[in-house]
Amino acid sequence: MQATPEQLASTLEQSLSHVADIRRAAESNLQARSLQPDYPMLLLQIVHNPSHPLPIAQAAAVAFKNFIKANWSEETGPISEQTREQVRTILVDLMLQVRPTIQKQLSATLTIISQTDFPSKWPQLLPALVSKLAVTGTPDWGLVLGVLRTIHSVMRRYRHQYKSADVLKDLKYILGILEQPYFMLFGGILNSIEQTLANPAVAAQIFDIVRLLLKIFYTLNVIDLPEFFEDNMEVFMSNFRKLLHFQVPATSPEPLRAALLEGSTEDKPGRLHRVQALVCNCINLYIEKYEEEFQRYLHVFVQDVWNLVSNIGAEMRYDPLVHAALEFLRSVSTSVYYALFNDPSALQIICKNIVIPCMKLRQDDLEIFEDNPQEYIRRDMEGSDGDTRRRSALELVKGLRKHFEAQVTQIFSADIGVLLQQYASNPKDNWWAKSTAIYLVTSLAVRSATTRQGVSSTNELVPIMEFFTNQIVPELQNPAPASLLLKADALKFVTSFRQQLSKDVIMQLFPLLVSVLQDPNTVVHSYAANFIDRVLTIKDGAVPRFGKADIKPILRGVIVALFAALQFPGSAQNEYVMRAIMRTIAVAQDEMVPLAADCMHQLVAVLGNVVQNPTIPTFNHYMFECIAALVGSVGTAAPANITAFEQYLFPPFQTILQKDILEFAPYVFQIMSQLLELDPAGVTPPFQSIFPALVAPVLWERSGNVPALVRLLQAYLWRGRGEGVIQHIEPVLGVFQKLISSNATDDEAFYLLESIVAYVPLAAVASHLPTIFTIIFTRLTRSRTPKFVRSFAIFLGFFVAVHGGSSLVQTVEKIQNGLMARVVDLWLQNGTQIIGKVERKIVIIALIKMLTETPELTADPFVTFWPRILVTLMQMLGQAAEGDTSAPEDGHLQMPAFEDSEVSFTNVFSQLIFAPKPHHDPLATVQQDPRLLLPTELHRKGMDSQAVASLAPTRELLVKLSEYYQGAGLPALNFA
Repeated sequence: MQATPEQLASTLEQSLSHVADIRRAAESNLQARSLQPDYPMLLLQIVHNPSHPLPIAQAAAVAFKNFIKANWSEETGPISEQTREQVRTILVDLMLQVRPTIQKQLSATLTIISQTDFPSKWPQLLPALVSKLAVTGTPDWGLVLGVLRTIHSVMRRYRHQYKSADVLKDLKYILGILEQPYFMLFGGILNSIEQTLANPAVAAQIFDIVRLLLKIFYTLNVIDLPEFFEDNMEVFMSNFRKLLHFQVPATSPEPLRAALLEGSTEDKPGRLHRVQALVCNCINLYIEKYEEEFQRYLHVFVQDVWNLVSNIGAEMRYDPLVHAALEFLRSVSTSVYYALFNDPSALQIICKNIVIPCMKLRQDDLEIFEDNPQEYIRRDMEGSDGDTRRRSALELVKGLRKHFEAQVTQIFSADIGVLLQQYASNPKDNWWAKSTAIYLVTSLAVRSATTRQGVSSTNELVPIMEFFTNQIVPELQNPAPASLLLKADALKFVTSFRQQLSKDVIMQLFPLLVSVLQDPNTVVHSYAANFIDRVLTIKDGAVPRFGKADIKPILRGVIVALFAALQFPGSAQNEYVMRAIMRTIAVAQDEMVPLAADCMHQLVAVLGNVVQNPTIPTFNHYMFECIAALVGSVGTAAPANITAFEQYLFPPFQTILQKDILEFAPYVFQIMSQLLELDPAGVTPPFQSIFPALVAPVLWERSGNVPALVRLLQAYLWRGRGEGVIQHIEPVLGVFQKLISSNATDDEAFYLLESIVAYVPLAAVASHLPTIFTIIFTRLTRSRTPKFVRSFAIFLGFFVAVHGGSSLVQTVEKIQNGLMARVVDLWLQNGTQIIGKVERKIVIIALIKMLTETPELTADPFVTFWPRILVTLMQMLGQAAEGDTSAPEDGHLQMPAFEDSEVSFTNVFSQLIFAPKPHHDPLATVQQDPRLLLPTELHRKGMDSQAVASLAPTRELLVKLSEYYQGAGLPALNFA
């Protein structure tokens, strides 16, 4: 039954209820009604009807937006072409008629539709919008603002597209409709902007409109310089300069000053400064992309921007404008017009009047350091301060150094000396001067750097080691610094320049760092932990600079101090500290054995706390990496500790699984696998007791669990040699059937099946083999992908290598007579495409077994397989002879060494770096070169030259095979 607008409005009202049962019932009702063809149009009727209360109309607008977002791009979805056309026809006018809060939702919906439909399927969109821009009589600036906001949102996607014929065609179409109305609106507003100041509300709207016009300007010019803008560059540049020079008179009424100069909060820019920042962005785009066309305006804009940034306040709300201005000056300094700065007095003014003031710490910075340490770290250490004036000043220095390194270094060296003298004269009050000096030295000294390696190339004119010895070390040694922020600066300095510090110097720093770790300030002990983490990854060439012998004398002190730092307020889930613990354990390896029990106790305590409130994914990942690193290092060196580890870990693991903490379960299964793989007792009673739960279907519904659970089942099969799994073989095969049905998990299905083949006796699974192969053949028929076919080809090799070719032939033929021919076709077609070394070895050995140990291939109807298998085998042996350099194991994960890896995670499945999946070669006992093994086995089976020659299809193949015979010390084939 079709719903009416009133019924749907009632359901929307119920969906806003605070009563959970009523709300859930309404949401379910809306979901069901969304399948009706008139659902989107009913929602728009509710939105359009002013009699509905605002919350209901807004709920309808949100529901409409979400419905469009979910279904518009689906050609076979619930939205008919008739409905699509209706929506496109009415949406623009409707959006501009409704209340402002609803207008934003409809504008967002319009943008979603435009992503797929504009311009080809919605050619009337832009003309409809542009028609509303005509300003006549008493302008409706609110309407103009809404139209421009929508035009900007529709066109914004072009900012992120590459230049192509299609994109240029779209932009040409857009400009053909938009350029004249846009030009008239921009010019008209800029010519009369002074007259709008009498009304603060109108002035606010005007500057919001100008802001959108500038954004549209940027979008239209970012791909290429349109002829229209090149022809009218003089007009646009004149208006840009007018905006840069615009000032709100100090005598203006407070409402006007508030409307144009104050942001939504104290640290947000006002309308005027947002507009001026956008002007800087636009002229920066022109100097970077169209410098030849722009060069005649360059000198005046450099002067304008220079004056603007020199006279702006130090408050944080001006930072976006300062950032944009300094970015423009940086672009000029690195362009072909850098000579604009080739004047000693100009460089002096820039360095002293712009750079130094921007690098000085402000009260805002100190407040963030003290009140929001995580935000300070995010900005200062993680580099998210890209739009701050301090980072912008650093980038400007780097730009100036490109052509004026000696001059800039000389100017700033004098300033650094003055700053350090200021600090020395009164450290308590002038600590900020030294902080500025440290930042300035860093900006001068660094030529190239990465987060992983630190500074890799430096400015030889800067005496880094002298500065380190005289200025940095004393701050690290000072138990009562003038400011903890200064100590944090010193820690950041040694972390950045770690590559330039010798091994002996760093070893001398470690005791200082252990002491600094005891400081309760979050920034300070986080920076100290980060130094430990980064230093332990340093390499000299390909060799790690620090090994377990190096850190053994300080190991206990470092570990104790790091765990103690987690006890400080605000650091219970400090990811930098936990990552340093992880790195220390990984480097120490078996030196952790004496500390293993205490360390695991501490980690389990941390885990117990995190389980109550898991909030920081990176911390959680590093915590599990620590556990994995400890289990791996200690369990390998002293396997007797594994039992104690299991006793520590099983209770919190049980809690995690009982509480169904989804993001932790894959970690738990990986570490359980690691414990089982390392436990000398094999499958112990605790592991036996939980096995039935591991094959419960509910666990396998979650994709993040699958890789870890498959590995765990493989560990059961390997360590128990299949004995404990036999009684549960049917649910295990049920898991296999579920996994193989999906493209996303079919490779995991084959991993599990390979372990079953390797470790479960053939008699225990023989009755299931026809079903297993039938499931595989069904999937091949239904959905054949290259990955699936490759995995199946590897599995066939695995099966034959373990159970022999006769078992394969008999199993397949039992399903259907003649089916083996199709299996051989598929196997041989894909065998040569396998690149993994272990996998290719398995397939090669299996093919040798097919030739030498499969009697069925010597008689009809299978005798024709023999020469075809030999051809494929010789091709694969030839590939092996040429060398295999491509090859991670096919589909198998190869974990990098810890020092080469930046630990990462996802919200689905995250592989633990320190719990790598072991790879067992089922043919490890076969050490002979397969090129020699083939003739050896043929000879052993009594196949003489005549027999081989009669089956081999070509003389060239026989010549190559004869070479293999000779290499194996056997008589050459006689096939003359």
